[in-house]
Formats: sequence, structure tokens, C-alpha cells
Amino acid sequence: MSTPSLIRLGTFSPPVLLEVARRLGRLADAGIDVAEIAVPSSPAQFRSLADGEYDAVFTNPDNVVAYRFLSSNPPQR
Repeated sequence: MSTPSLIRLGTFSPPVLLEVARRLGRLADAGIDVAEIAVPSSPAQFRSLADGEYDAVFTNPDNVVAYRFLSSNPPQR
């Protein structure tokens, strides 16, 4: 058996869907493991994602819209 690929996931709280996928063996079936990393704030989450510290994030859609369309967004990118 090969070593699972690791995905670094930035989250505010444990994602229910991720736990379901684990319990059903879907992550193992796909050959992946997920390291959940607690994030302190939305701006920090997006900075860490942009800086490559996370491979993916679970966040609220309003953050994505605000950071994409407002020039005064917290990450300033």
C-alpha cells in the first residue's frame, strides 16, 4: 500500500463532510489524508492559502466575494 497524499486544510471548525468521508473510507479509497489546521481569522486564512501554507480551505462564501471584489479586502491582494 502506498503512502496517502497529504492535503493541508485550513478550517475554523471541523468540517462535517470531511468526517463523513473519513468514516466511510472515501479518503483512504482516494489515497489521501487531510491535516486539518485551525485558522485564527479569515484574513489569516487567505494569507496562508496564498502563501502556500494550505492546499485548500473551508470558508464562508462571503469572504471569497469580499476578497475578490473589494479593493480594501483584508489580505490586500
